[in-house]
Amino acid sequence: MHVHRPKRLSTVTVVIAAALLLGACGSGADSADTTAAATSPEDQVAQATKEGELLWYTAISTDASNAVIGAFEARYPGIDVKLLRATTADLWQRFQTENAARNNVADVVNFADWGVIDSAKKAKLLAKYQPSSVSDAIDANVLDKQYVDGDGYYFASRVLDVAVVYNTDKVPADVAPKTWNDLADPWWGQHGKLGILDPARTATINAYWSMDKAGLAQPFFTGIAPHRPKIYDQGGAILNALSSGEIDGGIITDYDAWGLIAKGQSPLAVVYPDAGVGAWTDYVGLAAQAPHPNAGRLFTEFLGSKEGSEAIAKAATVYVVRKDVPPYPADKPPFTGLHVLPFDPAQVTADRDAFLEKFNQWIGR
Repeated sequence: MHVHRPKRLSTVTVVIAAALLLGACGSGADSADTTAAATSPEDQVAQATKEGELLWYTAISTDASNAVIGAFEARYPGIDVKLLRATTADLWQRFQTENAARNNVADVVNFADWGVIDSAKKAKLLAKYQPSSVSDAIDANVLDKQYVDGDGYYFASRVLDVAVVYNTDKVPADVAPKTWNDLADPWWGQHGKLGILDPARTATINAYWSMDKAGLAQPFFTGIAPHRPKIYDQGGAILNALSSGEIDGGIITDYDAWGLIAKGQSPLAVVYPDAGVGAWTDYVGLAAQAPHPNAGRLFTEFLGSKEGSEAIAKAATVYVVRKDVPPYPADKPPFTGLHVLPFDPAQVTADRDAFLEKFNQWIGR
């Protein structure tokens, strides 16, 4: 078990991307040939600079996205990156609508859900382009082989997971959770207040599904159900609840807590139970109808590179898939040191409705 108990926290400023697993849908746009790459890195930069700009659709938090953009623009000062940050569900809806109207404006899309990125691929809304920067830097020990699309349409950038998080100022040491089922302790029903993320509205369904396959989900959720945990549809909302005292603990995506911890303002502790944690990835793809395909290709190369991954890891305090980029902050445990539960994104998508029905029964809603 890994537990981190840092310094004191005052306010929450991080907003996280919530994602829904959506089914595949058709496209009204024809796929353009944007797969032709520059013949050399110099040519690629020259062609991208000639276009001069690109638009990035991403579910990464605004502050973190802007930090990544700043690193890219410092590296390539002739290219202006415009940002549209929203939840994966909202981005996917917009991306489909614009393509159906043959008016796509996005160059690079970043979805925090395999079901969505795979639907985009099947709908021919993505160009077949795989950055060379990701080819030899993927850590095969993390989430098995969920990083790179075998057909070359997308790749994973961040690795997301859930953990137990609690406020050390509110939770006595003798009841501080060390395992999933510790949150079923009667103390939480009598004194503490719990919060969890809604699998119907967030990508935590991936983690909950993995917990279910490992036999952890049912005893956990039925165990905390008598405590009437509050269910949140956004990570930012649950973090605000922890900060304000609305809740004292629960399970959230860990990088949100680490973002506060890194600022040295938090009484939060992050616990990774030895029984295992559920995790998933988010994905980057080049739009088939990208208005600035060369700039888009260069930006995806940057996102897959060590430099770009370091910018994401530090700005978002999130795990990345490159094996040569350490976690941030420094006291965050290496992802490879965690017990990561098996994850099958295609099966999560197929099991979505059945799993949500079980979850609702467990939690009593």
